[in-house]
This record gives sequence, C-alpha cells and structure tokens, in this order.
Amino acid sequence: MYYRLNRKHNFVLRDDIIVPEDTLTAGTAVSPFFNTEVYSLGYLFTILQKDKVFLGSFFNLYIMNIYTGFESNDERFDRGKINDLNLALSFLPAQWLGISLGFQVFDIIVYSYEDDYSMEVTYNFKGPALSLTVKF
Repeated sequence: MYYRLNRKHNFVLRDDIIVPEDTLTAGTAVSPFFNTEVYSLGYLFTILQKDKVFLGSFFNLYIMNIYTGFESNDERFDRGKINDLNLALSFLPAQWLGISLGFQVFDIIVYSYEDDYSMEVTYNFKGPALSLTVKF
C-alpha cells in the first residue's frame, strides 16, 4: 500500500522572516507545506476465525516520511522531517486486541533559525519495539 497526503497553503507575509539562506520581506508570497508519504507491505495470516473469535498474525513493513517547510519565489526552505521505519509481527488474539513485536527506526529533525536564536532538535530511536493495540 502507498499513499501520499500533501498539504499546502498560500498567503502573503505581514512581517519579515529571516532564514539562514535569505530574508523574506513583508509582502512576499509564501506557501508552507506539510507532506506525508507512507509505504506499507503486510500479510495477514488467519489461524482461527469464528463469529466472535479471531486468532491470527499480521506481518507488516512500513516506511513513513513527513516533511515540512515553506516555498517562496522558487526557493524551498525545509524546516524539519520525520522518518519512521517499522518491521513488526502482530498477533491478533481478538478482533479488538493486537500485540506487536518488531524493530523500529524513528528519526525527528526540526530546526529554526531566527535573529535572536538558533534551534535544532534531533531525536532518533533504533531498537526493538513492543506495542499493544486496542480497537473500539
């Protein structure tokens, strides 16, 4: 499965904005964006299925990428991104309950540069992951 969800808005700046590469002056047309891409490949193996009972396992590999920033005058200023890779085996002892064990790589990078300060936040996690899912 693949899906892409891109969000974008157009407006004109009321105040000046300073970015590392340039200064955008008031009156400049800008387009902030928030783009999401998800790639997923999975397989559901059913062991037992009755009216009120379900037992099975779900194997899934997915990659999720999220990008944010803005564009102005044919320039693009990226302000952050999130990358997520998950390889998991899920057990479904009931239709409303899921237990997953897998390996996950999760990275977040957000940055901002202004006149008075600079900020960069980086978080990453790599390792085993255990999760419980309840559907209602």
